[in-house]
Amino acid sequence: MTPLHVLIVERIAQTLGVQFDEGFYLSALPDARQQRYLARMKGFCTNAKTIQQARPSLGTGFKKYVQLWQYRRQVVNEAQALGQFDEVFSACGIDDFLWATLTGLNPKRVYTYDDGLLNIQGDSIHWNKSNSWLRRAFLKACGVHFNSDNLPTLSVQHFTIYPGKNWFERTLYIPLLGTSKDGHVEVHSAPTSDHCVDAITLFVGPAPEQMRTQHSVVRAFLDEHPGCGFIPHPRDKLSNFPGCERINTELIVEEYVMDLLASHPQRHVQLVGTESSSLVNLAKVGGVTATTVLPGTPENLATIELMVNNGVVWAPIQTENTAVT
Repeated sequence: MTPLHVLIVERIAQTLGVQFDEGFYLSALPDARQQRYLARMKGFCTNAKTIQQARPSLGTGFKKYVQLWQYRRQVVNEAQALGQFDEVFSACGIDDFLWATLTGLNPKRVYTYDDGLLNIQGDSIHWNKSNSWLRRAFLKACGVHFNSDNLPTLSVQHFTIYPGKNWFERTLYIPLLGTSKDGHVEVHSAPTSDHCVDAITLFVGPAPEQMRTQHSVVRAFLDEHPGCGFIPHPRDKLSNFPGCERINTELIVEEYVMDLLASHPQRHVQLVGTESSSLVNLAKVGGVTATTVLPGTPENLATIELMVNNGVVWAPIQTENTAVT
């Protein structure tokens, strides 16, 4: 589970006008950010707690599968001990911890909500990679009944923060930040970036696995914009760039930016990144310009089109490693 999931469920509770009986924050390892958003859950859940299960260190060969079986059975059994639920609202990530927990809760009806941009990226793993028959058989042997293949079918209703086509079919659009009918969020009467009293540029770092291929792009932008603030991805504990301020905050980007705007009515935020759900989520917020600097290489075109269609500006940066041939 992620802090973004907490905000989405909060919006579901507000939209439906409900208070959830139990809230479970699934976590492999605890940290201060998770504790902050667990506390946030207590505003719309009668009870809220963390279900923590560290990932096992896997061996090789047959031993690996024995360890996976033991891990998944443990998760199922611990979730079963929480009792059976008539309705469960669940994220839709590709994660055996989530699937095993859902299996143990054994809901009569399951509702789902977005896992981020993966839900609307036509080239994402959600859309293009089914579980092999061997994996499905092994999940079944572990007693896990949910997976990424059947969850879209089993979901009674999917709540999405993005308009348009989704990985799930039975969708209900709930704007994350609260919007007007045209999809824009007016936090204040925002000046343009050319005429504002206070302009700030922030770079949203990609996930660690994306940083491996996008590092040169990130570095090139930050080299050209000394003094730019760098907000690392929550899982990125290492990236650091000379000449820019690394901003370590317990808030996710959406709330960090909204707080900046609320505290300074004349501020304009230039939010820059490669590919990030926060760019799309903040693209239509008054006082924010969201920009992707992804180079126009073939593997990036679908992501660029997706972000541009959702209000993100495309201003590509080319490096030796990303030049289009």
